[in-house]
Amino acid sequence: MDFIISSIVSGIIWDVIKGAMMQLTTKNVFGGFKNETINEKELSELLTTIENKRERISSLSDVKEIVFSKPEFVEAVSKLECKTGFSKRLNYVLTQINEYVEPKKRLNVEKIAKLVGMDSSKEMIDYAEGNAIPSFELENKIAEMLGISVEWLQYENGTISDVIKISKFNASDVEVKADELLPSSIELVYNIAAKDVFVVFGFNEYKYRLISYRVPFRTEIGASGQSQIVEFYNLISDLNKNHKKVVNDTLFIVDYDLEYAVEHEGILPSKAVKNPKNRWYNFVDDFMYLSCSEERRELFRNYYGDDFVFCQDLVRSRTSS
Repeated sequence: MDFIISSIVSGIIWDVIKGAMMQLTTKNVFGGFKNETINEKELSELLTTIENKRERISSLSDVKEIVFSKPEFVEAVSKLECKTGFSKRLNYVLTQINEYVEPKKRLNVEKIAKLVGMDSSKEMIDYAEGNAIPSFELENKIAEMLGISVEWLQYENGTISDVIKISKFNASDVEVKADELLPSSIELVYNIAAKDVFVVFGFNEYKYRLISYRVPFRTEIGASGQSQIVEFYNLISDLNKNHKKVVNDTLFIVDYDLEYAVEHEGILPSKAVKNPKNRWYNFVDDFMYLSCSEERRELFRNYYGDDFVFCQDLVRSRTSS
């Protein structure tokens, strides 16, 4: 199945469920696809199945699970085609950006039209619905605003979002890029499976870009890894000092390699920093607080785990010597 198409379909259905404003009909959900690719029987059954389970659906993942639950649903969705390549890619981006956003705050084509300086949203709606094809100049504006690759938006070539390349373990390069690009926020993302921390630059509510830098935030590391943790601590301190506390205090948690997901699986960096359920609040302030009592140290251990306490103890021993 086309991953982008299945994500768009799931996203549209999820939007309808969250908004509670429209019915789950084939017209409302599949109206943006080519008529000849719509299998009314199977897709209607899919929507009926989702409607029957509506009360138990609490996330986009729940919708995707139903979409993939029967071979007939998979086949029907896999045959869908957007009217234009641009409409397909734009709607896929909107699906990712809006996954964890309340309906009234979601990014839509009307907002995009306004943000790129268009006098009317009608033209942008035509592009999103596949009734017209935008100019390269407009595609460039949209890509820049959303932090996605122009090549990907225009032709689906390369990765959806270009990773900002620096030395993978060099903290000083992150600060150099921050001085150069001036992000409005710096987000930290923790891969809980591999226990690595990634850095994401935020530029507006929708535009985020991943830095090719990671920190091994765990106990099982050698001398090089220990030095990287200390450099990471100093990086946060310097960024907050030189960029007016631009580092977000929250640590966002994922269970995958974010850099690989962006470069090979079509994941936007913004997706990793929007999930309200998977995050540790106050992480940065707590990590930077080295002069804590033994009682607070145990509180950190109970909340964050042994890796956090190990890394903080390591920084404390290195910076006090």
